[in-house]
Amino acid sequence: MEVEPRRLEVSIVVYHTALSELRQALDSLHGALAHSRDSGLLDEAGVWLVDNGSDTGQVESALADSLRGSEPWLRYQLLRGHGNVG
Repeated sequence: MEVEPRRLEVSIVVYHTALSELRQALDSLHGALAHSRDSGLLDEAGVWLVDNGSDTGQVESALADSLRGSEPWLRYQLLRGHGNVG
């Protein structure tokens, strides 16, 4: 019997969010995900950052700095330009 990986998907929606607040939230999320992984509670994680309006480049920078993308178990995706449908 094949065991399904324990996976968590997180979505964060931003709209002209202060860069320092976004970095702090992403750093905290990264720490929590890493702790869960190290504790054996999580195998994979994905983070979806939905940008409904921010300065170009700042969101990418915060995402790259905080989540780094170096862990093979952690993936992230930036969604932008789809319009605010909510």
